[in-house]
Amino acid sequence: MGPVSGFILRTKDEPTLYIIGDSVWYSDIEYNLKHFSPDAAIVFAGEARFLEGQPITMGIADIKNITKHHHIQN
Repeated sequence: MGPVSGFILRTKDEPTLYIIGDSVWYSDIEYNLKHFSPDAAIVFAGEARFLEGQPITMGIADIKNITKHHHIQN
């Protein structure tokens, strides 16, 4: 699979939102959580996959990593 997509939406006096597009857990997501400290995240999850190979979107273990590595509320 190619590059992933994700966006940090931040403005003065408003909560910071992290939109994590089609991705699985990897080091850049951990960096973004630590660096930008989002208040909430929208995650494209569901553990989608092709007939062969690894998942191309996050599953339960990936979501647990997000909540473990940051203060985002469940």
